Amino acid sequence: MVVVRQRADADVCDYDPGFEVDVSIATDLRTMTEIWRGDRHWADALRIGDVSVKGPAHVQRDLPVWLGQMQLRRCASSRWRARARRG
Repeated sequence: MVVVRQRADADVCDYDPGFEVDVSIATDLRTMTEIWRGDRHWADALRIGDVSVKGPAHVQRDLPVWLGQMQLRRCASSRWRARARRG
């Protein structure tokens, strides 16, 4: 998987488009999907070693923003919390 970032946009490619590599991410598809869906936090996956990142610190800090998170997950999570409070 290759993430190509140009200005404010980031795209995921399943092929190498030939750009210079700024940062490398090592993980499996399940972990990346769980992070994107909001089932796992990026920082937790890094801390326990399910994700490793190599590259300049400023690029590593920006990665979670580039990758984003599924919007539906945020809505579903809010609804679930509201239901849980009501009992």
